[in-house]
Amino acid sequence: AESEYEPPWGRPRSVAIEAVRMETGEDVDDISVLTSVSGRAYVQAKRSLSLEVASNSDLGKSLRQFANQYISCRDGVDGRAPLDPVEDRLVLAVGTEASAPVREHLAELLDRLRNWPRDRLLTRAPSNKDEGRVLRITIDHVTQAFAQRTGVQPTDDDLRRMLALVRVITYDFGD
Repeated sequence: AESEYEPPWGRPRSVAIEAVRMETGEDVDDISVLTSVSGRAYVQAKRSLSLEVASNSDLGKSLRQFANQYISCRDGVDGRAPLDPVEDRLVLAVGTEASAPVREHLAELLDRLRNWPRDRLLTRAPSNKDEGRVLRITIDHVTQAFAQRTGVQPTDDDLRRMLALVRVITYDFGD
């Protein structure tokens, strides 16, 4: 019997997954996916994840991996091509045990930021206090990761480009 296929991560139905690699040598190393349109998805999977400020927290480490993947691709490290927000994804796959600020507020905020006008400050994107806190913590983690990797803080353009790539998707990982 045929069933409707819903492509992951906001991809159109015409795009198929062609290759999947696990525990890769990439900065985001859990899962790497290649699509039929040469799109890439780098997946960081976390059964449980909380909105934490500490840079050594699981959220801090995950966002550092995303920032490092973005920088490696942006800078062409080892021949990597820059990430394309239309074709490529940085996916934070979280379990149902992840906190609401991550599963809901971060996911909604990132969806809004993808279409946020360039002439409006990122700090104006949150629609409530919870999203404001999520944005501050996310930007702090990303800024620390950029500074650690490159010695400089990310530009507004880098922040917008990187955050446009990130999707937070909730999965029932089961046991």
